[in-house]
Amino acid sequence: MQIPFILFITFLLQFSTTLGKFSKKSNKNIAAYWGQNTMGTQTNFTAEEERLSFYCQSDSVDIILLAFMNMFPGNNSIPRLVFSAGEFSYTYQETINQLETDIKTCQKNEKLVLLSLGGQSADYGFSSVAEAVNFASILWDMFGEDYDDDQLRPFGSAVVDGFDFDIENSNDVGYVELIEELREIIDENGSKDYYISAAPQCPYPADDVVEILNNSYVDFLFIQFYNNEYNCDANTDRFNWNTWASYAKDISKNENVKIYLGLPGSNESAVSGFIDNSTLLENRINQAKKNSSFGGVMVWDASTSFNTTIDDELYIDMIKYLLTGDDKYFEEQSSSYICTETDRCFNQYNHVTSTSEDNGMKQISILYGISPILSGIITFIMFLY
Repeated sequence: MQIPFILFITFLLQFSTTLGKFSKKSNKNIAAYWGQNTMGTQTNFTAEEERLSFYCQSDSVDIILLAFMNMFPGNNSIPRLVFSAGEFSYTYQETINQLETDIKTCQKNEKLVLLSLGGQSADYGFSSVAEAVNFASILWDMFGEDYDDDQLRPFGSAVVDGFDFDIENSNDVGYVELIEELREIIDENGSKDYYISAAPQCPYPADDVVEILNNSYVDFLFIQFYNNEYNCDANTDRFNWNTWASYAKDISKNENVKIYLGLPGSNESAVSGFIDNSTLLENRINQAKKNSSFGGVMVWDASTSFNTTIDDELYIDMIKYLLTGDDKYFEEQSSSYICTETDRCFNQYNHVTSTSEDNGMKQISILYGISPILSGIITFIMFLY
């Protein structure tokens, strides 16, 4: 009787809540960078970034940006990717198995997963346009569809949903041509939608990606309104959202480009720009909402935005509430998943979950935050058993 009971409870829990799903046309999306363990760095590793699949269980997240591929084209055209979950490089050419599994989990939950190239490193960039164009094929072979069995694949059989360009080293050679070539490859070989994004600093024009902004067709801009205290941070009166809104309307090659309000997930996760009160946070989001190109909010990063509170709510959930006006992101914190590694699991709100063992697997059912009627049904069934 135990197995049918577990399956029935799982069905009810899944029926009672729907995970946040990415919508291209929505202005309520949240994009979160993941992979650099910012939480660990700022707490001297007394707290750590969770594995990717953890964040993809949350209704509040719609897009995950894997940060970063921080060296390319790389040694012998093998780029370097460094995440909290592992490294792939010329020296370490094994598939990062945890990410292969977790990317698929995120996509099953209808989250978008993009690979971010760049970051604060000097170890990337192209010496010629030809080198950049050639790298488009390398990206597709390593992270796209229809690959050979002997192809190096950092994420194994997992296929990303696109690429993000977070270029911060003042070398803009070849990116326009790379993106153009990549789109041609996708059009010829892709069987699903793929997306290209860029992550400019908020000063306009953003020098590191100005060529991309002026000459490339991109789907999203994750604009960093932080680390620019004397120019355009979101928590200052120099916040220049309207400048970027004008860019989207008048200059962008994509008339439907979606621009995102980029914010730090905590006071420590950026040099400047963190918004620490809900009134100003609501003001900034409402200002951005007035523009038809607004796509939502980007946070740096997942680990900090899930460990910072504002008005006694998780920062990430407060942002989602302000985007949607729906307080279910505070109240309906229910989910169901399998834990195979620990006897006790914790969800993103640090509530202890109950476990029941079956053939070495542990079915986790988090029974809080669901509707009173459903709760009553579950309680009655549990009484019968």
